Amino acid sequence: MKLDFGGDTLPCSDFNANALCFLISALSYNLFALMRQLLPGELAQHRAITIRWCLYGMAAKVVKMGRQLFVKLAERHRMLLEQVLIALKAFEPPPI
Repeated sequence: MKLDFGGDTLPCSDFNANALCFLISALSYNLFALMRQLLPGELAQHRAITIRWCLYGMAAKVVKMGRQLFVKLAERHRMLLEQVLIALKAFEPPPI
């Protein structure tokens, strides 16, 4: 959590602001841990920075043709994106 989600430094000297920053970092870590369960096997063990480069850093182009939107991207990225989207559709949230 320290390195990947900004938990290593505190933004200011105010205790309440630092507590809020820490809670936001903890929330993002927990959401990432939940998202990691949906990733394909080869990506599930990587750190957040690697996944950020692999998933969020994909180069794609959104094209509008007629009344439809298409996302154009490389074949290797398309396969990874399809795996993640299939896992998202099949995901059932845990009971509260």
